[in-house]
Amino acid sequence: MKFPDAAAADYYAHAKGMKPMPQERLQHMLGKDPGTGWLYDGGFGTYAITIENPPYHTCAIRKRFNKLPDIKTAFGTLLKLWSATQHTGTITERPPKEMEIEGRKSKAYLWELAGSGSTDKENFMALVTPISGEAPEIRLTRMLGNR
Repeated sequence: MKFPDAAAADYYAHAKGMKPMPQERLQHMLGKDPGTGWLYDGGFGTYAITIENPPYHTCAIRKRFNKLPDIKTAFGTLLKLWSATQHTGTITERPPKEMEIEGRKSKAYLWELAGSGSTDKENFMALVTPISGEAPEIRLTRMLGNR
């Protein structure tokens, strides 16, 4: 909710009782890219929240689900409602992509937000990664600028 304001995001995470993510887990998620991360124990389990600092300014929320929701419809609807109520521009759905994440075939659902009166774009993704013998992971991301 506070991204891209790093100080506001940190304050919000602390106020909500989020725990700082252990450094090795954060490095596993972000690789060599700089950033911060928290773990949040919510009513539906633990969420991993990361903010990747520039050059790739991205916020991500990850969660594993025993039963996968229709994330494409749910996230797409949420993005359309959010952009309309915030007057941020127009959300356009892009064709989904198949990709490999850590050796696992994953499916990425993509949206682009073209800001009103601006050439800057934001990209959103819902990435579904099946994990053998474990609950699949859904990663929701918001990236400022183009990668």
